[in-house]
Amino acid sequence: QLMYGQVVCFNKIISYGWGTLLGSWEWIYLDACLCLALAATLTMSLPSDKLAPSRPTASLLSPLHICSVFFQLTIHVCTTLTVLYALRSQPWFVPFDGSAIPVTNWFEMTNNYESGTIFMLMAMEVLAVALSLTLGGDYRQSFYKNVPFILAWAGVYGILVALVLPNGSPLARLFQFASDPTIVAPLPPYPSQWKAVLLVAALLNTAVAVAVEKVLILGPGAEYCRRRRKRDHHIPLRC
Repeated sequence: QLMYGQVVCFNKIISYGWGTLLGSWEWIYLDACLCLALAATLTMSLPSDKLAPSRPTASLLSPLHICSVFFQLTIHVCTTLTVLYALRSQPWFVPFDGSAIPVTNWFEMTNNYESGTIFMLMAMEVLAVALSLTLGGDYRQSFYKNVPFILAWAGVYGILVALVLPNGSPLARLFQFASDPTIVAPLPPYPSQWKAVLLVAALLNTAVAVAVEKVLILGPGAEYCRRRRKRDHHIPLRC
């Protein structure tokens, strides 16, 4: 929940900076579908089958926890900004100007290219965070042994794929997503090449987030830091 709030918060700041908002159904999906499904199933990961040689840290502000949050946020914020600037360089892209829209018509600030891109990246990044933080490590079993989590993760991911791939789908119209021609008319909807960019960016973002968590937080990087700073060592269990 902490990382969900951080990822969403930073993406909201980015969307405000670009002068756009997310649609109502996009927020319903994020809060009521994605967040609840992942939060309910994340906790179903079982303890590790083997007793680890050291105790887990009891400090929520330990260097490893802080580094984990910092690395995850850095990866996701950089992904969002990189893809948005790539969007701006597309020949078909027309920047959204909401300066003439009154505050009471805030919903009109959701029908644009920037809003759909930010929503897609935000949702994919929350899914990447959930996968990264359920790798298990020494104390809990990894996500692939948590069947309810895998089903929930695949289900909410499938909704995003169904949203971005087809043109003019009822789901895209409901979410006010720019793959529907009526949402950004008279401008064209997202071309197929940009949809591919969104999906590839999401996959790369997930791969990098998982790799960084696995290597730097749970793997060799953490072991190296513990050896360098003895005071960060866990207290060994004596049985």
